[in-house]
Amino acid sequence: MNTVKKPFFPALTGLRAIAAYMVFFDHNPLPIRRFGHLINDICQQLFIGVSFFFVLSGFLITIRYEDQIRNTKHWALGYIKNRFARIYPMYFLITTFTFWFYIYHLHDLHTQVIKYNPFFVYMSNITFARGFFDDLLLTGISQGWTLTVEECFYALAPIIFLLSTKYKLRFQVIVIYILGILLWLFFRSVRFYGLFGSLPFVFGRTFFGRCVDLYIGVALARLYKRKGNFPIIRKHFTIIGSLLVTATVALFILTKGNYEHVIYSPQGILINNFILPFAIAVLFWGLLHESTLLNRLLSTKAFSLLGKSSYTFYLIHLGVFSELLYHHVTNNYLLNFPLLVILSIVLYKLIEEPLNKSIKGKEKA
Repeated sequence: MNTVKKPFFPALTGLRAIAAYMVFFDHNPLPIRRFGHLINDICQQLFIGVSFFFVLSGFLITIRYEDQIRNTKHWALGYIKNRFARIYPMYFLITTFTFWFYIYHLHDLHTQVIKYNPFFVYMSNITFARGFFDDLLLTGISQGWTLTVEECFYALAPIIFLLSTKYKLRFQVIVIYILGILLWLFFRSVRFYGLFGSLPFVFGRTFFGRCVDLYIGVALARLYKRKGNFPIIRKHFTIIGSLLVTATVALFILTKGNYEHVIYSPQGILINNFILPFAIAVLFWGLLHESTLLNRLLSTKAFSLLGKSSYTFYLIHLGVFSELLYHHVTNNYLLNFPLLVILSIVLYKLIEEPLNKSIKGKEKA
């Protein structure tokens, strides 16, 4: 087994917490009556936290594995085991608990009804397949659809790295987009649980559209490894990146129009898939190279812990745990937020971290 210590980026780990909290306030926007329309509109665009996760995944997987790829069964099994340990145990446990609760305590809840065969929906969830079906996308842990995108990248990452010796990353992205369109054309008449049900779904919710985020992360990691210069921008990356991210939020608000969710609009997909990842990359570059107040804050032990427990927070911030707090502790979700943060740290320390270490054994990833 490879026992080389993996690189650790404190500020990016802390930023994971911020990304998870963004998604929380997207799902729980601050009310108009107390905070006004502008703040409410901003909250509704904080789904951008998902793109932060995707770009970060592309960056970290490239940093940790690209130069270590071996064409051996031993290496492949180690890679699969590490990725499995990182994502699956908590997802499986929380998903299973969620379905058990929804099936046997449905009368206590008002936000989710399982319309289809529960066993089929459950299997589509624990296998990550639901991320390809528009009708099943928000079942179970509704926010967990993003893990299908992550798993697609994990599965393809070694192939992406090997192919990139012959084919540029942008060419691979074009091929993936074409493949997404072909899958939509093939399945659009099937009508099987919304399998590749629409182009907005394919480009907004699946790997075939969101791959740009991950490829930007790959490109950023390669630039970092060879100590290259960031294209176009030369300094003040943290400030410029923050401003660019803020500008994309403004663009989402200005171009939303009559769409219920801007991510399903053509302009929203364009901004989300091709402008936002670059803005995030600029911010990441600043956090990697500049000693700023934001960098120092995100690098603290407190933010490190919040970042490490952010995956569990992401899984529980919407769904059974959130609803139990709402119904049995307090119906003020602003008070539920710190409770969910504390609960995620407890679950991380008691379950996620021990399971992760147990599965990986002596190998570090």
